[in-house]
Amino acid sequence: MGVWGSGNLDSDGALDAVAERSGELIERIWTALQTSTSWEADESEHDELFVDLEWLLAADAGGCLSVWNMPPLAALEPVLAMWLEGWSAYYDGLAGPEFKAERRGVIDATFQRLRELSQRRDEQRAE
Repeated sequence: MGVWGSGNLDSDGALDAVAERSGELIERIWTALQTSTSWEADESEHDELFVDLEWLLAADAGGCLSVWNMPPLAALEPVLAMWLEGWSAYYDGLAGPEFKAERRGVIDATFQRLRELSQRRDEQRAE
């Protein structure tokens, strides 16, 4: 195992741990996106999905994310579309249209950041 600097992530072992934890988190998110209870806003799976997404995005912002295990963008897009369709239909009876629109904007922004990670994965695999 190599060490090339004094930083917390400046070793092969640290990067292996980053890759392992990233993969676990990505797998939880990928599984949740394909589970109907994750779009049901009054279910714990919905909250857990967005906590995991925030952790994923925070890890990326902090330089502690390996996107190698992200699904390709071509696989992610239809899953997100299906999720949003399910969420929209389910959410209709839960809150007024103003709140639904506001929440949808937050979800759209979060999913856009997820798409960007997936795109970065595609670009890394193409190199």
